[in-house]
Amino acid sequence: MKKAAKRIDLIAIPYEATTSFRKGCGLGPAALFQEIDEIRKTGLAEIDSTFSIAGADLRKIWISERLIRNPETMIEAGKTAARFSLKAGRVPLSVGGEHTVTLGPIQAATEAFSVGVIQFDAHADLRDEYEGLRMSYACVLRRIRDDLGLPAVQLGVRAVSRDEADVVRRRRWPVFHPAAMRSPEGIARIEEAIQSLPESIYLTFDLDAFDPSEAPGVGTPEPGGLSWYEACDWLRFIASHKRIVGADLVEFMPLPGDLATPRLAARLIERLAGLIAR
Repeated sequence: MKKAAKRIDLIAIPYEATTSFRKGCGLGPAALFQEIDEIRKTGLAEIDSTFSIAGADLRKIWISERLIRNPETMIEAGKTAARFSLKAGRVPLSVGGEHTVTLGPIQAATEAFSVGVIQFDAHADLRDEYEGLRMSYACVLRRIRDDLGLPAVQLGVRAVSRDEADVVRRRRWPVFHPAAMRSPEGIARIEEAIQSLPESIYLTFDLDAFDPSEAPGVGTPEPGGLSWYEACDWLRFIASHKRIVGADLVEFMPLPGDLATPRLAARLIERLAGLIAR
């Protein structure tokens, strides 16, 4: 019997307002959609992938730039689009833009499910404010933890401010360096932290979680990041223990001559869609 098509909504949110290093992630959704179209056209799926974009019921939703002129309207637009997807029985997979685009879709997910959050990122994003803004790409996990009250596990983090380090120690938040993701003791702690989260998971993936040698096209690259296969192994673990009800991919920045990052980002969308479909 033929399997039902995977019902995924790709929601483009090309918002970029608070990034402070390299600019350009607002162009990420258009470049990523173009790469996905190329994969669908050629039908080239990964040999070990459980999913092919070419066979998906993949709907694209593009949020108009007039709706994302400030953080408040951007968050509301993202929430409305994700809510529309969830009510239609589809899974929203949002594409940024900077990391603040997470805040709308995740609020829609909380309306439908009791969710925990898993973040892949080079940065903790736990500042209470950055450059005078509380709705900043550097504050998104603080808003998720403090304002939305959601439990979270943060993976791949290797760059934090002193204030962020202090709040992590004080509140004993599970924030893990890539080194912990490679040691038996660290792996056991991470698996325990993930399994302690609610059954339904919202997954947010900042591309700078990867080592810059694999994904140079990000706004704030940091050395010592994850490899492709490390990230995929952790995504498999998450999907085998939790139900992914929403996800996003953020901070992909197209660079002239960089062919590696858009292909990696498109393949990551492929993996996430496949895992969601399980």
